[in-house]
Amino acid sequence: MSEYKMQERQHYAWASFEAVRVAGERAREARTASGEIMTYVQKGWVVREFPGGRVERLAPLEEFRDEDFPYPA
Repeated sequence: MSEYKMQERQHYAWASFEAVRVAGERAREARTASGEIMTYVQKGWVVREFPGGRVERLAPLEEFRDEDFPYPA
């Protein structure tokens, strides 16, 4: 394999923690702006974030069952 292809492949394979953090923040901002309701884990709790920034704790991660917390219509 040529050195050019090795360099190109390495470029796409590696990302810094900072780049991953920034990409995550941008994705979250875009999802929030679109009005999407997001469910994720924060400090050991499953939380649901609603448009407008309201965050609701649903359950500790080890006790969470998806069927107990259906998505709002």
